[in-house]
Amino acid sequence: MATKDNSTGNVRGNFVFEGIGDEQPPELKVERVDAAGERHPVEYDPKGGIVLEQAHVGQRNVLELTNSEGIDVRRYHYDDLIAHLRESGTYVLPKDVWGRWPLRFRCVSGTVEVCRPIFWLDDLVRADASILQAAGLGATADVHLAVTRPDLAAIRWPRRCQPVCDGTVSVYVQTCCCPWFDPGDILIDICKLIDCEFPVIWPPDLGDPPFGHIPGPIPGPRPGPGPDPIGPNLAHSALVTNSLKRSIAGDTTLPGPDQIIDLYRHHTVLSSLAPRERVAYIRAYPELRCFGCRCRMVKVATVAIQEDGAFDACFRLPWAGPNCTQRVVYVVEQPGAGGSRIIYDGRIGPRTFGLDEEADLLASWSARTCGRDDDIGNVGVFLNRIGTTTAANLVRSSHQDGELSFSPLAASDGLVNLGANVWGGTLALRYSFHKDLRALGAMYYRVRTQLVNDNGDAVGAPAGYVDANSWNLIQGSQIVGTSIGPTTVGGVPHLYTIPYYVDGWDFDANSYHAYIDTTGFVNNGRYLFVLDVFNSSGVRLVPSSSGPHGPGEINSAFAYQRMIPSAVPNVVNLAPVPHKALANLFRVDNTNAVSAFKGLRQTGSIVKDVFAGCQFLVGPPSDQIQLRYQAHQDTGWLASVSINLTEGIDGPPPVALLSAISTPSSTTDTGAPPATALTPARTIGSLLGADPKCSFAATMLVTTKHTNGSGALTNLWASATAAFALEQTP
Repeated sequence: MATKDNSTGNVRGNFVFEGIGDEQPPELKVERVDAAGERHPVEYDPKGGIVLEQAHVGQRNVLELTNSEGIDVRRYHYDDLIAHLRESGTYVLPKDVWGRWPLRFRCVSGTVEVCRPIFWLDDLVRADASILQAAGLGATADVHLAVTRPDLAAIRWPRRCQPVCDGTVSVYVQTCCCPWFDPGDILIDICKLIDCEFPVIWPPDLGDPPFGHIPGPIPGPRPGPGPDPIGPNLAHSALVTNSLKRSIAGDTTLPGPDQIIDLYRHHTVLSSLAPRERVAYIRAYPELRCFGCRCRMVKVATVAIQEDGAFDACFRLPWAGPNCTQRVVYVVEQPGAGGSRIIYDGRIGPRTFGLDEEADLLASWSARTCGRDDDIGNVGVFLNRIGTTTAANLVRSSHQDGELSFSPLAASDGLVNLGANVWGGTLALRYSFHKDLRALGAMYYRVRTQLVNDNGDAVGAPAGYVDANSWNLIQGSQIVGTSIGPTTVGGVPHLYTIPYYVDGWDFDANSYHAYIDTTGFVNNGRYLFVLDVFNSSGVRLVPSSSGPHGPGEINSAFAYQRMIPSAVPNVVNLAPVPHKALANLFRVDNTNAVSAFKGLRQTGSIVKDVFAGCQFLVGPPSDQIQLRYQAHQDTGWLASVSINLTEGIDGPPPVALLSAISTPSSTTDTGAPPATALTPARTIGSLLGADPKCSFAATMLVTTKHTNGSGALTNLWASATAAFALEQTP
């Protein structure tokens, strides 16, 4: 039964969401529309509770329920609904009604990698895979297993896989609407794509139709263009080799080699099955449903690949009607000096993944893996990234005007992300050494740090980089830790071997040329990270464009370069640096934030400030409560302050007292302690609701703008907790 407010006659009831289980109810917008068309908000809580006013009965009102964006309206006669709630207390909303109201946000994730066969296992390839190997694939999938043991069809010969971390992933949602499917159409569509021979199609057995009788005749057999290829000889595999060769050569009209092999396997297995078994097989592999079906594809997000080759994307899922399936398609692009190029295109084929499926995207074998950045730009060196942040995001309004100096600096120079972040912690530097530097004799490099003043001039002497460093070198199936320094050559200390990608060497991802620990630096100071290049004798190589060489130096035909922002996505723009060393500017800070609760303030029936100890405040519902707090970061890099109140144990959702982003004009930063501030006021009645009294826990989080290039420095954030109790009097 619904409850009734005796003073007003209003009816309180609940909407019940059929089949919601433990899920969070959708966010709804509830309005009463009167006879004149005027809209009035209706009291509604997130758990489905609603209050309807008896005074509006008999006035031809309508109640409208929509999602938070006002989409998918559901209308009710106000008088009928209030009578129903008075009688039963609840109104059940069917799932096909409330299921349309959520925003349908989804998140997907996956990895991008390049997987090449380990060629020293070529002699182990079975004879029935030799045709595919002849296409240039090396050791590849055991094709015989795909026919004789479908449960083992995914088995491959060992391959060496490396992540791709330099690029972007575009996410598409493919919606296919098919009330039924014909396996024969799917087989033919696969053959059109990978150039296999069409099988002879038996009359399709579609299984049980999803809804009643399908009108019209069932299609009859369709002869293929050639003889039936089904059989243990796998004769039609020879026709696939041409597609494989073209795909390996970079033909963008074809799927990648791995996908061709997968489609070939599906085709081989399907061709050997009876008609009804084909239906079951396709239902078990929903990625095949796009063949022979009406589909549409919508781009929903574009995200960067992370340093370990992983990616994550969240988006709003497009609407899909009945008898429709939705799967995810990905396209991966990689930047280059001449523009971006597609290294994986799931639209061709297409190659699809389930919404809850972790995607493993196998990029083109010509894709640049993590670290393979030795062929970008002219022959030379540039700073590529700091952690996962590209060096093009460094703020630099002035220019390097000497080996250890910059032009006079603007306030934001040395920051990152358009000045939104300051550097701190340990910074991992990844340089790009062009492969042709090796022919010029470049064998070692050195990284040093130099403090500069606001005029851009050096302060004191540069500091040498002395920590040991090693890279993981992949040798066959082994990963070997390979030291690159430091060493002393020709009396020059702190030198490191340049890890070139030559002679078939491949280095593991997440390798950096230098790790700079900034925690011992002058807080809020600006530093140059300076790179030099040396030959095998410890003689410093200097670009010919930098002028005459000095003692212990020799001119060489290379260039130092600097990444600069590009107006075109995925294009690497480089500017020459005509100096004897490459210097990049960083503004460094490692100052912790501070946070603390300092008391409570009660205003209304009384004015009362309390500052410490156990607190139990009593007053009428109209009395206001404020928390006194401190939130500060001494050097000005405060990012945000959030303060929340939680009532009791497993009570109502937390109440946000403060959720503010720090800006130069904001009052989020309370100033250096002992300065304090007060949160916005909340009444005792709004905090307690129907509860006469209860305890509250207050939590505060103060974040800062520090980054190491791979994420926020959460160790510099600050948090605080407090507890108090409230009681409301009549």
